[in-house]
Amino acid sequence: MIGLSSSITFGGLEKVEFADISELHSINESLFANTAITSIKIPKSVTSIDKNAFLNCTQLTSVIFSDDSELLSINESLFANKAITSIKIPKSVTSI
Repeated sequence: MIGLSSSITFGGLEKVEFADISELHSINESLFANTAITSIKIPKSVTSIDKNAFLNCTQLTSVIFSDDSELLSINESLFANKAITSIKIPKSVTSI
């Protein structure tokens, strides 16, 4: 799990890519909020992404999930107000 503390900021962050062998299970609320992130590759091990994880990421255009993603649900507003041009929802997702 990756979480934020008040001492960590990702202000200049533009691209996020995790190793294929990542054991990350959760992306916490507001983790990448207010960043200049334009793309992210979510590792297959992620089963949950909390609300507002990408809050105010207005330049986010690319979200890539592994074909064998273990993601179970997507918060209804997770990708709202983003510049995403296309997204392929993993087969493992059972609720949006």
